[in-house]
Amino acid sequence: MTNERVRHVNRIKGLLFGQGVSGCESLRRDRREQLEVLQTGDGRLLLAYLKAQVNRELDRPGRRSQVNGTLRLKGLLNL
Repeated sequence: MTNERVRHVNRIKGLLFGQGVSGCESLRRDRREQLEVLQTGDGRLLLAYLKAQVNRELDRPGRRSQVNGTLRLKGLLNL
């Protein structure tokens, strides 16, 4: 399950790196708001289709965790 989360995080980093974006923290709580202000390597805002791809990766189901004796499904990158 951790491997799945790592795969999604690496996919997001790869999508952004291909546009010259580095240093994006995809595990932060404000990651969706962060997408709105990120700029490509040449100073342009991210294109809508790229934001949509990253948001789809963020929306993928995450891992299961044991909390207080009950199992619950956590969002992909919600920590």
